[in-house]
Amino acid sequence: MHYARGKTLGGSSALNANIYNRGTRGSYQQWADLVGDDSYEFDNWLPFFAKGTNYTTPNTTLRAANASVPTLGNVFAQYSGGPVHISHSNFALPFTSCANQAFAAFGFRNISTFSNGELLGAQYAPAVLRPDSNQRETSESSYLETAFISGLSNLKVYTHTLALQVLFSENKTATSVMVRTGTADYFLTARKEIILSGGAFQSPQLLMVSGIGPAETLAKHNTTLLADRHGVGQNMWDHIDIEVTWKVGLDGFNTLANSTFAAQQARLFQNEPASSMYGSYGADYIGWEKLPEPYRSNLSSTAVSELTAFPADWPEIEYEIASVYMSGVEGDYNGYGTFVIVPVTPTSRGNITL
Repeated sequence: MHYARGKTLGGSSALNANIYNRGTRGSYQQWADLVGDDSYEFDNWLPFFAKGTNYTTPNTTLRAANASVPTLGNVFAQYSGGPVHISHSNFALPFTSCANQAFAAFGFRNISTFSNGELLGAQYAPAVLRPDSNQRETSESSYLETAFISGLSNLKVYTHTLALQVLFSENKTATSVMVRTGTADYFLTARKEIILSGGAFQSPQLLMVSGIGPAETLAKHNTTLLADRHGVGQNMWDHIDIEVTWKVGLDGFNTLANSTFAAQQARLFQNEPASSMYGSYGADYIGWEKLPEPYRSNLSSTAVSELTAFPADWPEIEYEIASVYMSGVEGDYNGYGTFVIVPVTPTSRGNITL
């Protein structure tokens, strides 16, 4: 499978679906129980989540009336003015209002937020974007830019630079990192500590090329073993997305194939505040549920047993409502409606290797 990744400042926050939500209370409780530390409980995380985020209510002048969002209760407990802007796009996909009615007809709970530790239900998805311009917010445009503006003298960013290897002293303390900028390789040396934060793929890969990982894997690649750690790169959890798309005859991203419409929307996006389709990032409505009857009764006893390992409030299926662009048909300006069905209780496990 091909994994799209953001090779830029901001990483994959520069190209994902831009939806913002937090985990459930039960999932954090399970985490706390596993490590024996109640500081991992949701209520103890919440002040830090809130500290980093800033919520703005949708612009009701520009957003369609049939795409209204419930008033968020207890907003300051969930978002208290941090650098990451959370809001809703001024442009709501027309197909989404149809999906909203469908979720209501199927009995989904209409919830007001996905940030208070509860997910079971459905609602327009909050997005990480600048509410004044509807431009995407990334970890670069939020946290990093805030750090630069603050005038920190101990922050330096090396752009177009790849980390190649972490180097260690004789007592196995990380002391420097070999990096490459263009064709030049050089070392960045640490006085106190090195934090490796390369994500689910690059963190285990960088550990292994640095000599930390399963001995047999490193031996295959003639990598000097520093520490035999069989867990590195193992127990990878992932879930599949299944897209089901229909032609619905409503404005969607295929409408942008019409050059006149695309130019109009581009001009709109330059305005302040933007009301352009370009201010929408694809998926703007989500729903979560447990597998309902009669399907649940058809599960095997093994499957039912495996599902009990997940917290009681953990959803088993996520639905993302979007407008996927369908290419290959010349002059196809029709909008498409897409349900992205995501099983979110995977029990299969993968691994990352060199």
